[in-house]
Amino acid sequence: MNLIGENISKIRKINGLSQEALAEKMNISRQAISKWERDEALPDLENLVILSQTLNVSTDFLLGLEYEQGMVCPSCHGDMVEKKGKFDYGLLVAFISVLCFVLFVSLGLLFDAWKVSWLFFLTIPLVAIGVEMMSGWKDI
Repeated sequence: MNLIGENISKIRKINGLSQEALAEKMNISRQAISKWERDEALPDLENLVILSQTLNVSTDFLLGLEYEQGMVCPSCHGDMVEKKGKFDYGLLVAFISVLCFVLFVSLGLLFDAWKVSWLFFLTIPLVAIGVEMMSGWKDI
């Protein structure tokens, strides 16, 4: 998880600003910028908005809520955004779905148990919903 301080520091440096220059543009102390970048303090809402406008990025970006890996930050002059990888739940759903389908066909063909094998086939949507819920998807 990216910390707010890391994002502030990175965007400030990409924009070629020192802590002192950024503080001067925002009419605050250099120590405040330093504390934010070391995650010793957080900017209040007003300063967060001013900071995002000064650095030409969204508040979501500063808070680490926006831009997946490989996306380009608007004020980063083409630099790629680095974000720690998340577990790919889509691959898990695909793997379990293929496994359920193979069991469905195997039981049906080998043992002529088509009625029982339907249980495996019908578990695919349930597994997909369960995995999506684990990954943070709330709208079911």
